[in-house]
Amino acid sequence: MNCPICASNRTRPVECPKRLFFRCDFCGFSWADPTDLPEEETSRRRYRLHQNNEDHEGYIAFLSRIIDRALMYIGNPRNTLKVLDWGSGPNPIGVKLLKQRGFEAVPWDPLFANGDPPGKEVFDLAFCIETAEHFTHPVRDFRSFALSLKPGGWGFVHTHISPPGDEEFLQWWYIQDITHVSFYSEKSLEILGAIGSLSFMALEDENFAVFRRPLPVLVGGGINLDIEGRPHGKLIIRDSNPGRIHFSPGGCGRNIAENLSRLGLGTELVSVVGDDVFGEGLKESSKAGGIGIGGIHVSKGKVTSAYLSLLDNQGDMAAAVSGMDIFDDFTPKIAEKALEQAAASAYNRSFGADPEVPFSKLLIDGNLLPETSLFIRRRFPDLPCWFDPVSVTKIRRIAAYQQGIVLNGLEGIKCNILEAQALIGDVGLDLETPDYIERLLQSIKVCLKEISIVYITLGSDGALRLDASGAVLFKGLSQEPVSATGAGDAFLAASLRQRIIGNKNTLNTAADLIAGTVAAYLTLKSPQAVSPDMNPEALESLILEWNHESQGTQVGNAPHAPLTTYRFY
Repeated sequence: MNCPICASNRTRPVECPKRLFFRCDFCGFSWADPTDLPEEETSRRRYRLHQNNEDHEGYIAFLSRIIDRALMYIGNPRNTLKVLDWGSGPNPIGVKLLKQRGFEAVPWDPLFANGDPPGKEVFDLAFCIETAEHFTHPVRDFRSFALSLKPGGWGFVHTHISPPGDEEFLQWWYIQDITHVSFYSEKSLEILGAIGSLSFMALEDENFAVFRRPLPVLVGGGINLDIEGRPHGKLIIRDSNPGRIHFSPGGCGRNIAENLSRLGLGTELVSVVGDDVFGEGLKESSKAGGIGIGGIHVSKGKVTSAYLSLLDNQGDMAAAVSGMDIFDDFTPKIAEKALEQAAASAYNRSFGADPEVPFSKLLIDGNLLPETSLFIRRRFPDLPCWFDPVSVTKIRRIAAYQQGIVLNGLEGIKCNILEAQALIGDVGLDLETPDYIERLLQSIKVCLKEISIVYITLGSDGALRLDASGAVLFKGLSQEPVSATGAGDAFLAASLRQRIIGNKNTLNTAADLIAGTVAAYLTLKSPQAVSPDMNPEALESLILEWNHESQGTQVGNAPHAPLTTYRFY
């Protein structure tokens, strides 16, 4: 039986006289036999036996301590907080205590509420007190709990951590309650946090887990209409090729923003469209994709950007033409107003944000004018910044502008192999030469002294990450591409998400590189630049699959791809 949280098959049964349990040796999660779970009505009857009411001083003190401990994390909020008590039971005492503290509190319980859980990104804080152990579907239930939080919102889960040893576990008082069916380790909680797109902040006293949803990412870059053609057979140059033509929203910045949104992070896009039907459609589709569009400027009398790509019959790009002149009109003066609107939008949708800088990271792509990119960086000088050059032409433009000032002090940059070689001046590196990786990365290191992380995507050969400790090569997962469009955007979005959320227990130090490559794999399977299958559960599931396979355990369909570490200095 595979683990319901991490999907590992390194699980085993353990049994006491009255109950059978299963335990996972990878993530430490334990769960009751799924064929012997109590019926909902049985659980309701047992809940009603609990003396959880205003007359039970011990219970009031217990809840009060948890609430007060949680409030230590958030300081003194300016406004009335909206708080969710998830698993409030038939008598929501926690809600009453929260209201006494001046909060707008809402109860919800899977057994005592009618209808679906409360809405997405509604609450500043969410409590789950002595409820997670009752989850019969922990991934689904935890994800619903996590989705209720705004960007910047805090989630507090009070449940007792499972003893690691079998003998101690079978003697543990917590398993005596038949309605307790899920028992967590710190590692399994961190995995659940990643699936819910929450940062795992702390575990106090082995019963109080603290999570936070990251603040939105500010993305400044391209938005355009993608027009993609692919022949039914072999591509014949200078001839009319029967095939299919596909229209979709695109643009490097927009694609990254939608991928981040689909992966559970808030995003605000700063960009420009024309006042035409295509521009209006792109704004609407971006909003539907979860992207904040307050920073998208509408330029009167201009034509919305379009990107025309021609694929071969294998799905790889043969040629492309970009009509993106509108971005040359997106000057710092116009960007200033767009940034104000994006910041206001991010602040209004978030909790605990600085109104001047309500973001977790900044990402800029090469579609913007160098002077506009520089203006955005200087508007948020302390915000960690990432850069995607988009093309060889544009990385040369950005590198030439004021001696590469826009690239100075970046936290990270993502290039494909051609962009990387253009950045270092095409020093004659031959991809077929056995030592080309070492020579390429040494040159990059010299060129980009102040950048913390460099990703270089190598197509079917995988991807590289260079940082202060050396370099890691991750071979790409085998996938016959339906379309290569957008794979690099997905790579950067997922890598950046991994660095924002963190997941120290689950993977090694190459976690961001693996996440990016897995996201590209998902995108290559889709005809769209942003895969409709991109979501946190799909991403984390494939990452865990790779992690199990790298340890010699086959649990899924994603083929194992090796990591190669290079130490150059």
